[in-house]
Amino acid sequence: MAPRMRRLLLTVLPCMLPIVLPFGLVPAAVRAGEVVPNATMARSDPAGIPAEAALCRERINSSDWQGAVQACSEAIKINPKFATAWIDRCRAQRELNQLNQAMADCLQAIQLEPDHSDAYLRLADVKGALKPGDYSNVLEHYGKAIELDPKNATAYNNRGVTRQSLQDYKGALDDYNKAIELVPDEALYYFNRGEILFLQGRRELGCSSFRQGRSLNTDFNLNTPDFDSTYIKVCS
Repeated sequence: MAPRMRRLLLTVLPCMLPIVLPFGLVPAAVRAGEVVPNATMARSDPAGIPAEAALCRERINSSDWQGAVQACSEAIKINPKFATAWIDRCRAQRELNQLNQAMADCLQAIQLEPDHSDAYLRLADVKGALKPGDYSNVLEHYGKAIELDPKNATAYNNRGVTRQSLQDYKGALDDYNKAIELVPDEALYYFNRGEILFLQGRRELGCSSFRQGRSLNTDFNLNTPDFDSTYIKVCS
């Protein structure tokens, strides 16, 4: 998985709309590291989360990655044993492409709290970014995150991204469907599922999933604008 996950660019001319993708064309991994609400990230009672850690989470939710690193660092100074702060800083540093630092933070979180699902989720994200195309241990870490928290929708989505990159389209589709089952109002999961269905040649179902995602978030922007516009043309 690349540092900033890339979406497949559909290049179909208007006269070729029935054609989805040439055989053998495989997309790069999709957006596995996006800002998607994750219930397991708030395992503790929000009222019991230190103010600095809460500020870190707030900055993550607003995609202020540098601010999140600073806030999480303060939270860690106050309580070095608060695993969630290490996990959140891992995520922020991954977004800043500070991958070695992110890796160290995730490993520290696992040492502090070895049963924390998100620690393995973010560790898998970092390992995928460190060596794009080399998914050794990545699927294992996502699986561990799911084993620890079967309701971790982000882990299902991100594992689906990895499986898609490995051309395991059935496995990816199963993971996207599970993510949608767990969090049915997250537009990203519908777009990811739509892409897999297109890759399987199931255009109508792909368009249906895409429309579901668009209905949930009309302002949702894909990484590649050309992909977005072409997808709309194909499904119109």
